[in-house]
Amino acid sequence: MPLRTETRTIDGDWFQVTQLPPTRSTLLLNRLCKSAGPAIIAAVSEGKGNDLSAGALAMGAGQLFQNLKDEDLKYVMGELFSMTWTKHGPQNAQVPVESIVDDVFADKMPTMFKVLGFALEVNYSSFFGGAVKRLVAAGKAAVAKQQSNSNSPIDSPQPGDAGA
Repeated sequence: MPLRTETRTIDGDWFQVTQLPPTRSTLLLNRLCKSAGPAIIAAVSEGKGNDLSAGALAMGAGQLFQNLKDEDLKYVMGELFSMTWTKHGPQNAQVPVESIVDDVFADKMPTMFKVLGFALEVNYSSFFGGAVKRLVAAGKAAVAKQQSNSNSPIDSPQPGDAGA
């Protein structure tokens, strides 16, 4: 059976992810479970059912970054981005994200995490069922909510405020 490949536009950019071969995928899953397992448990335990709030995700992210060593993060990103492609350069050539990660995601950290989520979804959604998709969707919703809140004026008076 061939490795599954999926394509998605994320924040206006085209990305294609192919599943890792089974041996590499298993090794990555092992490392993810050792380092990210407590973070996922923290996020899910704070959420209510399928509803992972921004607070629950923040707690999970905090736990993740406490447990995730630099070499683990480099390994995870390297493995996932080695099988992720984007269109780049003047001729819009398809190139592996791993080779140009700093160019592709310069000033686009939220996009980088969305692409990592997409790569995790492609690699592990059949293993975890809908859990990965729900976790990724909850993360996207939390990022979108944060971005929409940051676009609103902070100090502008609202109706009913003194001086409005």
